[in-house]
Formats: sequence, C-alpha cells, structure tokens
Amino acid sequence: MVLWIVALSSVARATPPMDDSATDLIFAPIAGIDSRATPPTAPTAIDPIRVAPETQIGTASYYGQRFAGRRTASGEPFDPEASTAAHRTLPFGTIVRITNTANDRSVEAVINDRGPFIRHRIIDVSRAIARQLEFLDRGVAEVHVEVLPPPRPRNPRRRRQCHADTDGNAVRTGTRS
Repeated sequence: MVLWIVALSSVARATPPMDDSATDLIFAPIAGIDSRATPPTAPTAIDPIRVAPETQIGTASYYGQRFAGRRTASGEPFDPEASTAAHRTLPFGTIVRITNTANDRSVEAVINDRGPFIRHRIIDVSRAIARQLEFLDRGVAEVHVEVLPPPRPRNPRRRRQCHADTDGNAVRTGTRS
C-alpha cells in the first residue's frame, strides 16, 4: 500500500497532462508486485481486533494500591487482585497472555483499562499479575503480550445431565433437541 501511495504522490507532482501510454509507465511492475493488481481501496470500517497487533514485546509495569476501587476506562472498579490489565489500543474484554521474558512465567489477563501513559511501556497489569510474573519488587519487566482468541460460547442445548438408573446404566435426562 505504501508503494501505491508513493507512486500516486509522484503522479500528483507531474505538471503536464499525460496520455494513456505515460500512465502505463507510472504503474509499471515494481520488483515482485503484480502489475495487474488494482490499487488498494480505503477500508470502509475498522475492526479493532484485526488492526491490533497479535503480539508485542516490551516493558510492563503494574498499578499501585492507590488505584484500588477507582473506575477504569471500561467503567468497572479497579481490583488489584484481579487478572486485569491496561492497554492503549486493544478493545476492552480482549484476553491476552502476558509472559515475563526473564523467567518464562505467563498469565492470562483481561483488558479493562487504557494505559500505560509512560513512554516505552506496552501494558500495565494489576498487582496480582505482577506477583505471578515475579516482577513486583522491580516494578517493571520485559514481557511478551499475545492476544488470545475469544472463548467459544457454550451451547446450552448440548448440556445434558446423566445419572445411573437402578441397574447402573447411564440415563440421559433433560430436554432433547
């Protein structure tokens, strides 16, 4: 996409009008790019799940006790003992796996706040997560953040209870669909 933008910006600077043969020269193949490809179009809607990077490596820090009970950006109160985290761009409710690169400990967290607001940090975690990743004493750690796929919803119709009858045979109870 960048190559098309560069090519189009150089076309805009050309002052004389061009005929069809001159236009064909501008869109000539560029090292490995298909000349029959159409220029990319602007997206109609932005899907934050697809735009967000799947993995990041950088510095994590944790929230202090002074934020306990305060409202997060998602509206829920901050609980230092919950497995929650703050990220600048990931949608609220996104589940991430955070791995401390120094000791390979990892934990899953739910994004429920915005931050961190300190340059070069990629995620703020709750105190409980910092404890589990063993960087509570240092305050910061190099981490690997991986976006996990959302959990698949359970189908309540598929839940069936079984019990044994008087002869020990399994009997299915509940509604049948």
